[in-house]
Amino acid sequence: HVALASSLVRQQMSNKGGNKREKFLESCRKQKLDTVRWSLGVGGQSPSVRDDDGYTAIMIAAAGNLHKVLRMLVDHTRKTREKEQMDLRDGAGDGRTALMMAAAHGHAESCQELLDAGCNFKLQCDRGKTAADYAQKAGHAALALRINRGGEDTEEDTDDEDTAGGAVEHDPDAPEGETATQRSKRRKKEMELRERRGAIDEHAANEEKRLAAIDDAEAATAMLKRERPNPVWFEVGKAIDTESKELTLTLDGLDDLDLVPMETEIDPATWWAVSVNSLKIELGVRVTRIPAEITRLSGLRTLILSNNALTVLPESIGELTQLKVLEVEDNQLTKLPESLGDLKNLENLRLPNKTPSNQ
Repeated sequence: HVALASSLVRQQMSNKGGNKREKFLESCRKQKLDTVRWSLGVGGQSPSVRDDDGYTAIMIAAAGNLHKVLRMLVDHTRKTREKEQMDLRDGAGDGRTALMMAAAHGHAESCQELLDAGCNFKLQCDRGKTAADYAQKAGHAALALRINRGGEDTEEDTDDEDTAGGAVEHDPDAPEGETATQRSKRRKKEMELRERRGAIDEHAANEEKRLAAIDDAEAATAMLKRERPNPVWFEVGKAIDTESKELTLTLDGLDDLDLVPMETEIDPATWWAVSVNSLKIELGVRVTRIPAEITRLSGLRTLILSNNALTVLPESIGELTQLKVLEVEDNQLTKLPESLGDLKNLENLRLPNKTPSNQ
């Protein structure tokens, strides 16, 4: 008993550099179900893996009344057709099974999990005691009676005639001597397990999609950083670095305006400030055109281009489908792009006093 208690409370099992067995057993103790599931599925572990004191993962879960992880372990033995792993004996010399350990501690839930899974409740330890004997000795008389009935609530329904016409449906997974009530409970648990697995699979698929979306976003961000020209104007660099929603470029607000040649007109990095949804450019005669790269700012909702020397707007402006406000007053526009008709969300459009002929 002392050795088992020591095994149960051990909290540190080489977290750094520990092997898979130790991590698996530790995850069982802490009921880290995702880790246990991974260890059983692809980690090469099994419910019969023993710790340094000779206790299997099933014994650890049963003795600690860790019934959630116990259910996962016994479900695995059923799936792999290795139910004998539930009836393995300890390595401490008493020859006790997981059921005996749970019974000795009065853990009714763990006992029920093992009984429903079809463990052999009639086995005796090296001292000739059954699991019911351990429960009785520890003062758990009701549990002892339940164990002696194989987990059934009453002594009824001990025959096997629960199918239509009294015929017994053959079930290759049924343990020897299984009663009708036990079979009903086992099938119910198997159905619950399938439902849980379906939910788990759906959750895993959704999580995989979510992580893939994050990866795609990170990859896109990394590509932007690689391709993006270095900002020249301080305000542009600040908007990019802080992922600002607003960017204002005016003659009064740019102390470093002259660092960008007149023929370039606007800092090329402006069109890489992809977080911006409100952009104002008011630079007078310096600005005569807006490049098609403005569509890179796909989240733009407000675009103010008044008080410049624009003669034309790019046809690609129609791709800014979220745009609600467009102001181009006090410019030299001679025509408007036909794609303006594609801006279905546009609510406010302000044009020069001299409206272009194709308006």
